[in-house]
Amino acid sequence: MNDLSMFITPASMIFVVVLIITQIVQFNVRSKLNKYTKVDSLSGISGAEVAKYLLEQNNVNGVEIILAKRDGEDYYDPRAKRISLSRSNYLGSSVTALSVAAHETGHALQHAYGYAPLNFRTTILPIASFSSNVSVLIFGIGMASGIPSLTDIGLVCMLFGILFSVLTLPVEFNASSRAKKMLTENNFITQNNVRGVQSVLGAAALTYVASTAALVVSFLVRLAQRNSRRN
Repeated sequence: MNDLSMFITPASMIFVVVLIITQIVQFNVRSKLNKYTKVDSLSGISGAEVAKYLLEQNNVNGVEIILAKRDGEDYYDPRAKRISLSRSNYLGSSVTALSVAAHETGHALQHAYGYAPLNFRTTILPIASFSSNVSVLIFGIGMASGIPSLTDIGLVCMLFGILFSVLTLPVEFNASSRAKKMLTENNFITQNNVRGVQSVLGAAALTYVASTAALVVSFLVRLAQRNSRRN
């Protein structure tokens, strides 16, 4: 009973709740993207064309815009200076297509203008990625073997993942803010489409908030497990 109580704690229960909320948020994002994929922006311009225009307008050169191999691969790679758009967003002119294209272009502008949170996030990406991948394994080995130093190393590795996730928040919110402003100022969307753009970008941003919350709670759960084992 005591061994079971070490894992069933208020923190672990909160973690389960956060995971459920995260799944709900992700479902909401897919729902919003699908909904506004069916709503045409009436501009007659594709997501790829929007990205190209906005880059040129802001005098940002050398950024490649490619058609992603699979759906859902919408991102900006600062190392390769490449905007990747899934087929429906690359070729389509829906509210979702333009919102996503402008958002990823926002990241390209951040990179070109030296946006500090993006630069720092890019710098720590290799360390954060490696740390996140090995953190649970190291922590688990430490708990199973009873070696305190390993559990502590696992927790420190988790903190790198949390730091990266926290830094992602201002980067994503700023890119969304840029996207909405650029789409509106350049008349790529009608006034009737503004709410749709806000809905798409807002739903996507919430996934990062939920993900960060899940990482923080996961860390607290494992910290409680470590303290319980030592006591």
